[in-house]
Amino acid sequence: MLPLENITIDEALMRAVKDYPQNDAIAYDGQHWSYEQLNSIVDDLARKLVNIGVTHGTHVGIWCEAEPNAVFSLFAVERIGAVAVMINTSLKENEVASVLDYTDVEYLLIGF
Repeated sequence: MLPLENITIDEALMRAVKDYPQNDAIAYDGQHWSYEQLNSIVDDLARKLVNIGVTHGTHVGIWCEAEPNAVFSLFAVERIGAVAVMINTSLKENEVASVLDYTDVEYLLIGF
Protein backbone atom coordinates (compact mmCIF):
# COMPACT_ATOMS: atom_id res chain seq x y z
CA MET A 1 0.00 0.00 0.00
CA LEU A 2 1.29 3.45 -0.90
CA PRO A 3 1.77 5.88 1.97
CA LEU A 4 -0.81 8.64 2.26
CA GLU A 5 0.35 12.16 1.57
CA ASN A 6 -0.88 15.25 3.37
CA ILE A 7 -1.68 17.39 0.31
CA THR A 8 -4.68 19.42 -0.79
CA ILE A 9 -6.88 18.66 -3.79
CA ASP A 10 -5.29 21.64 -5.54
CA GLU A 11 -1.78 20.36 -4.84
CA ALA A 12 -2.77 17.00 -6.34
CA LEU A 13 -4.13 18.76 -9.44
CA MET A 14 -0.98 20.86 -9.81
CA ARG A 15 1.15 17.72 -9.58
CA ALA A 16 -0.94 16.05 -12.32
CA VAL A 17 -0.65 19.19 -14.48
CA LYS A 18 3.14 19.04 -14.09
CA ASP A 19 3.48 15.30 -14.66
CA TYR A 20 0.69 14.62 -17.20
CA PRO A 21 -0.34 17.96 -18.79
CA GLN A 22 -1.86 16.43 -21.96
CA ASN A 23 -3.46 13.37 -20.37
CA ASP A 24 -7.22 13.29 -19.94
CA ALA A 25 -8.31 14.57 -16.56
CA ILE A 26 -12.03 14.38 -17.36
CA ALA A 27 -13.97 12.56 -20.05
CA TYR A 28 -17.70 13.26 -20.15
CA ASP A 29 -20.33 12.74 -22.83
CA GLY A 30 -17.77 12.55 -25.64
CA GLN A 31 -15.78 15.59 -24.46
CA HIS A 32 -12.29 15.43 -22.97
CA TRP A 33 -10.32 17.90 -20.86
CA SER A 34 -6.60 17.47 -20.24
CA TYR A 35 -5.06 18.29 -16.88
CA GLU A 36 -3.66 21.45 -18.46
CA GLN A 37 -7.13 22.47 -19.71
CA LEU A 38 -8.71 21.62 -16.37
CA ASN A 39 -6.14 23.79 -14.60
CA SER A 40 -6.84 26.71 -16.96
CA ILE A 41 -10.61 26.47 -16.41
CA VAL A 42 -10.12 26.22 -12.65
CA ASP A 43 -7.83 29.28 -12.67
CA ASP A 44 -10.37 31.30 -14.64
CA LEU A 45 -13.27 30.32 -12.40
CA ALA A 46 -11.24 30.92 -9.23
CA ARG A 47 -10.42 34.46 -10.44
CA LYS A 48 -14.09 35.12 -11.13
CA LEU A 49 -15.04 33.89 -7.67
CA VAL A 50 -12.42 36.11 -6.03
CA ASN A 51 -13.67 39.08 -8.08
CA ILE A 52 -17.18 38.66 -6.66
CA GLY A 53 -15.88 38.45 -3.10
CA VAL A 54 -15.14 34.80 -2.34
CA THR A 55 -12.15 34.57 -0.01
CA HIS A 56 -10.32 31.96 2.04
CA GLY A 57 -12.81 30.31 4.39
CA THR A 58 -15.93 31.48 2.54
CA HIS A 59 -18.56 28.74 2.29
CA VAL A 60 -19.57 28.25 -1.34
CA GLY A 61 -22.47 25.96 -2.24
CA ILE A 62 -22.15 23.89 -5.40
CA TRP A 63 -25.51 22.70 -6.68
CA CYS A 64 -24.68 20.83 -9.89
CA GLU A 65 -25.39 17.43 -11.33
CA ALA A 66 -22.45 15.01 -11.49
CA GLU A 67 -20.87 16.68 -14.52
CA PRO A 68 -17.68 18.57 -15.37
CA ASN A 69 -19.04 21.90 -14.06
CA ALA A 70 -19.25 20.37 -10.59
CA VAL A 71 -15.60 19.31 -10.83
CA PHE A 72 -14.50 22.70 -12.18
CA SER A 73 -16.36 24.45 -9.36
CA LEU A 74 -15.00 22.19 -6.64
CA PHE A 75 -11.40 22.69 -7.73
CA ALA A 76 -11.85 26.48 -8.11
CA VAL A 77 -13.37 26.85 -4.65
CA GLU A 78 -10.59 24.73 -3.16
CA ARG A 79 -7.91 26.69 -5.02
CA ILE A 80 -9.05 29.87 -3.26
CA GLY A 81 -9.07 28.12 0.10
CA ALA A 82 -12.81 28.54 0.41
CA VAL A 83 -15.06 25.76 1.69
CA ALA A 84 -16.98 23.75 -0.91
CA VAL A 85 -20.45 22.64 0.17
CA MET A 86 -21.75 20.04 -2.27
CA ILE A 87 -25.55 20.12 -2.42
CA ASN A 88 -27.65 17.21 -3.62
CA THR A 89 -29.66 18.31 -6.66
CA SER A 90 -32.56 16.02 -5.74
CA LEU A 91 -33.37 17.97 -2.56
CA LYS A 92 -36.64 19.88 -2.37
CA GLU A 93 -36.62 23.69 -2.08
CA ASN A 94 -37.16 23.72 1.69
CA GLU A 95 -34.42 21.10 2.16
CA VAL A 96 -31.96 23.16 0.12
CA ALA A 97 -32.83 26.24 2.18
CA SER A 98 -32.14 24.27 5.34
CA VAL A 99 -28.78 23.01 4.02
CA LEU A 100 -27.75 26.54 2.98
CA ASP A 101 -28.66 27.91 6.40
CA TYR A 102 -26.99 25.09 8.33
CA THR A 103 -23.74 25.26 6.35
CA ASP A 104 -23.36 29.07 6.31
CA VAL A 105 -23.19 29.19 2.50
CA GLU A 106 -22.53 32.75 1.36
CA TYR A 107 -22.39 32.07 -2.40
CA LEU A 108 -24.20 29.44 -4.44
CA LEU A 109 -23.01 28.06 -7.77
CA ILE A 110 -25.88 26.44 -9.63
CA GLY A 111 -25.22 24.03 -12.52
CA PHE A 112 -24.06 26.53 -15.10
